[in-house]
Amino acid sequence: MRREGGTWVARAESVWPGYVLAEPAPGADPGGLGAVGELTPAESALVRRLGGATHVVQASQGRIVGGRLVVDFGPLVGLEPLVAKVDRHRRLAWLEPEPGRSFAVGLEVTSKS
Repeated sequence: MRREGGTWVARAESVWPGYVLAEPAPGADPGGLGAVGELTPAESALVRRLGGATHVVQASQGRIVGGRLVVDFGPLVGLEPLVAKVDRHRRLAWLEPEPGRSFAVGLEVTSKS
């Protein structure tokens, strides 16, 4: 969700702008493709889980109870320990599957107590 002209609009955005995610063919050497970065197995599994069959990460909805994030529905259900930071203003959750490597996904925090 993004605010445009005073109203909230649902907009699809790339998780990693400027990057293409691909799985090399079995036996292929990805090093021959030039400058290629690899996702770790943990990151790859997380991306597959978040995107599902449509390969689109939907926004999740949750709340903060006693200083802890509780996700009520969406792809982040059960992944609360991976959330390193919540930006309530931008409606983003920063996931950190491995130290030093993070990315943002949509999270609407409806209440804080």
